[in-house]
Amino acid sequence: MDAPSDLDRSALAAFLQRQRWFGGKARPIADAAIVDEGTLAGVASAVRVIAVRFADGLEDRYFVPRLDEDAVCRALLDRLERGAAIPLQRGRIAPRVTDRRAAEIASARPVRRTAPDQSNTSIVFGDELIMKVFRRIEPGVNPDVEMGRFLTARGFTRVPALVADADYVADEGPGSSVLMLQQFVPNEGNAWQAMIGDDGRAAAIALAETLGRRTGELHETLASAPADPAFAPERYTRADLDALADSMRAFGVRQLALLRQATASGTHSTFRSIPAALARHVLDRERALLARFDALRDVADAGSRIRCHGDYHLGQTLVADGDIYILDFEGEPARPLAERRAKSSPLRDVAGMLRSFSYAAQAGKKDPSWEPAVAAAFLDGYRRASAAADILPPGGEAFDAVLDAFLLDKTLYELGYELNNRPDWVTLPLSALARVRTSV
Repeated sequence: MDAPSDLDRSALAAFLQRQRWFGGKARPIADAAIVDEGTLAGVASAVRVIAVRFADGLEDRYFVPRLDEDAVCRALLDRLERGAAIPLQRGRIAPRVTDRRAAEIASARPVRRTAPDQSNTSIVFGDELIMKVFRRIEPGVNPDVEMGRFLTARGFTRVPALVADADYVADEGPGSSVLMLQQFVPNEGNAWQAMIGDDGRAAAIALAETLGRRTGELHETLASAPADPAFAPERYTRADLDALADSMRAFGVRQLALLRQATASGTHSTFRSIPAALARHVLDRERALLARFDALRDVADAGSRIRCHGDYHLGQTLVADGDIYILDFEGEPARPLAERRAKSSPLRDVAGMLRSFSYAAQAGKKDPSWEPAVAAAFLDGYRRASAAADILPPGGEAFDAVLDAFLLDKTLYELGYELNNRPDWVTLPLSALARVRTSV
């Protein structure tokens, strides 16, 4: 839902609380106000910027165009394709065109909204273009735009090509990504849907190998610009690995503390689905689990840090004509922009996909041998496709130590996510943590 044109200031907070893309639902709102707006396609207040001040004194800003109006959607598309700025009362929307296309046919494209909003909103125009609206305004380039521009320029064809993007530029501040226009990829759904379906083991293994191969090619491309500071690979140092082990340990402590708190609140209906015996078993192994991260301190060569996807799982891909397209390079929207742009081991993405296979095995009620088979196919395709890039740890022991650390880190992340959002799913990461081999 988009803010109606007659929304007054007193109703803004209530409006925001109803939106799926609003990321401050758990924080008390002190005030909300429209701080910039403009007319587009004859629609008054067609584009708005809303500032939200919270009780803790911090403030977020959100980009709120009238996307329930087809005329506004087509006007935004037209401006993006032509690279024409949109003036607002205190700033402007400033487009950049990557792949210039004919603007005169924009009005002929049917407008279609995608599934309900999450952190962003997408509008599809015919079967040609898709426009993503970044709702939360953060100074700087969104990683989805930055990665899309880089991969399109490098000729990587397994991502939707970037056509254009736009920043919101306030009179007093730097630009912030608010719009992105990409090629629309006709597809048969995402790889999650394909994996949990009943197409058989052979189809799942073939898809996993393709996923691995395309992931390896993605990482090879992302590591192919040594002269570009934003993308140049950086070899892990001893200090880097020590810091990584420390940060993973600290994160694990916080996630397991959430589990301890949740089990202590076990009488609450939200947490009754947590299996108490399994939770106690994991908590009893806390010291041994966290010690697994120390294996990073003994790795002589952990490969390179590169720009990665950052939030990689089966739902971030599309299946099209028996192949794979990779989507959504924004990273986890709740994390700060600088953190989402940080370089990491490519095995972070590998771990994310391997954990996604585990979720698919659970959701699709697969037999116990399914997950190891698709994981092996994925890793085989990945290692063959990325071998020439020289970004991975050499040798089996170093590779396994780094991958195991990222797998454990991802599983601990899942633990916290499920406790906060889907307690009925918490058994899955708990069971994975219970299976982790330890020396204690």
